[in-house]
Amino acid sequence: MLLSMTGFGESQKNQDGTRVHVEIKTVNNRFFKLSLHISEGYSLLESQIDSLLRQSIKRGTVQLNVNIVKEFSSDSISFNSSAMDAYWLALSAWAKHAGVNAIQPESLLSLPGVIENANSNKESNLEDDWLIIESAISEAAEKLSAMRSREGEAMKIDLSANISEIRRHLDQIRDLAPNVPKNYASKLTERINSILSEQGVDIDPKDIVREVAIFTDKCDISEEIVRLGSHLDQFDALLESNNAEGRKLDFLTQEMNRETNTIGSKANDLEISRRVIEIKAIIEKIREMVQNVE
Repeated sequence: MLLSMTGFGESQKNQDGTRVHVEIKTVNNRFFKLSLHISEGYSLLESQIDSLLRQSIKRGTVQLNVNIVKEFSSDSISFNSSAMDAYWLALSAWAKHAGVNAIQPESLLSLPGVIENANSNKESNLEDDWLIIESAISEAAEKLSAMRSREGEAMKIDLSANISEIRRHLDQIRDLAPNVPKNYASKLTERINSILSEQGVDIDPKDIVREVAIFTDKCDISEEIVRLGSHLDQFDALLESNNAEGRKLDFLTQEMNRETNTIGSKANDLEISRRVIEIKAIIEKIREMVQNVE
């Protein structure tokens, strides 16, 4: 299965007064890299979140936003009247000294120790909250995987079509290759005879045969054709496998480009050069796509 490194997933869970909203986005990267933004007090969960995501994501930049909101009831909030009294007495004395006429009692509620939240120690509740956080992240990751799978399937179809197009050009090169030495021999003989006829000199045909043999050896691209065909077969096999890896596809793409360049430099033929240019353009499109394969 081919998986794209680009995708998005979202989930929201509510349980026992805790609401968790998760958004996860992935983009391509050579390695796994987690960028986590989580509500204050939950940063200690990063290692658990990292391990959870690595179960379904092998590589890529993962941008994860986890927003956790606690809903409090009257039972979870306590009013510290002693603290309120102390603040009120101190501020009343100051107000009298400063000539301030009135102090609003509600303005004291935000002062430290006046309102105590039974759930304010978030770190002590991390394990309890982790269950719902894990559930929300897992659901978002599943939606992400589904999107990456759909995009990967579309990429597979496009990549297969490009590989087939390369095969078509390679078949044409394979048909043209045997004629390259023959055309060279014909042109060389014609050129030499034209020059020699003007000079009134004869040349031993063996010399022409030897020159053609040297040229044939230099422009022999049979091995490169076989290797390029093998790379195409391996690429197709990877696309059909259940473990298609972007790194392997990227490596094969580089090797395909290497063999194509060698064919172009050795062939010394206009028609073959045209096919080589077409293949290189297709390989570039493939290279851009496989950069986004997990």
